[in-house]
Amino acid sequence: MNIYNPYYVLEPYDLQHHGILGQKWGIRRFQNKDGSLTQAGKARYDTETEEEHKARKDKALKSGNASDVMEFKKELTDQELRNVLNRINMEHQLSKYAFEESKANKVSTKFDKAIGDIEHAAAQVKKITTWTVAGVVTYNTIAKHYNKTPSGIAKPWPVINKETITEKVAKMQGKGK
Repeated sequence: MNIYNPYYVLEPYDLQHHGILGQKWGIRRFQNKDGSLTQAGKARYDTETEEEHKARKDKALKSGNASDVMEFKKELTDQELRNVLNRINMEHQLSKYAFEESKANKVSTKFDKAIGDIEHAAAQVKKITTWTVAGVVTYNTIAKHYNKTPSGIAKPWPVINKETITEKVAKMQGKGK
């Protein structure tokens, strides 16, 4: 029996074994040296003990994750299933309310920021108005002194009426007509 001969035909009773690529002699993939199964071996042979199964089921029930509980739906009592569903629904409602509350807080924060910005702008306008009135008073003082000089008599500077400026400022602030 020569398997390297290309003309050799396998008989039905011939057994050929080529092994697993990368597998070393005496090393097992699914079994520890003491004979117990590795994690891969447990997954391959599906040898879950009753305690392990119960622990996984309890963990799934406590997690409150619907996809975890679905694996054990046939094993659950009606009361256990109700408890899980109630828990999931309450968590869903809580997250919904928390989201709405955070959304309201964001709107409130944006509103407060807008009010602060408006107050800041109003303070800046007040400063500008104060400086404008002070500038007009200073200009009028200079204009009056200039108009008394010989060149001011020839070409006088107009004096700005202070009441006119006050009326315009009041009108801008919404106090006047």
